[in-house]
Amino acid sequence: MSVRRLLAVLSGAFATGCAVETVAVPFADACNALTSDSVTFFIARDADSSSLTWTSAGISRSAVSLVPRPEATNRYQDGRRFTAADLPGVLKRSPDGNYWGVPFSSSPDGQFALATAYPAPDRLQSYVPTEVVLVDANGRTLARLHVTQAQHGLRWIESYVWAPSSKMVVVIEVQQTESKGSLKALVSPHPVLEREITAKLYDTSLNQLCSATLINGALGGKISAAWN
Repeated sequence: MSVRRLLAVLSGAFATGCAVETVAVPFADACNALTSDSVTFFIARDADSSSLTWTSAGISRSAVSLVPRPEATNRYQDGRRFTAADLPGVLKRSPDGNYWGVPFSSSPDGQFALATAYPAPDRLQSYVPTEVVLVDANGRTLARLHVTQAQHGLRWIESYVWAPSSKMVVVIEVQQTESKGSLKALVSPHPVLEREITAKLYDTSLNQLCSATLINGALGGKISAAWN
């Protein structure tokens, strides 16, 4: 089932009885760029699956039973399954010696592509993303965003979600750190990892239009998104 079809089914289900509530998330801009569009984020954590729909009026939550998965090439955690040969032609290799890789996603109109830059595989921490790179259909670099790593933990780009108009794109970021103060962390023989999940909306010059921290302190969990 396509994501658009799934959204239509879910929207019908919500209208016929599933509870929808306006919720407070850790942080959310008043996103005036979402005047006629909205973005739904599907979040799966253990047995709890829900969706957060982001509009200019705020963010609302609904319960869902099925969480769609983006294309494998547009998920950071599937990145090790792919090599440079899997990239579109315009993303085979960046000119500065770094490598472009997963996640990557082309705009619906085919005029743009977003990829994630990494150090070359023979360098230390080659799995740590360094930049988001926007290119045109000819492979020309149009804009870059630096991925800032915190002193502790790892920040990665989980996926890119283009608007149907190809004029905006949501970049989903995950910051993962080791939990120190929770009861689970105190009793667990292994590190307990927490995640902060943030969505940022950009135009096609990679100017940030608005952002929302959807989850802070989650123990694991997966996220995907689709435009409505």
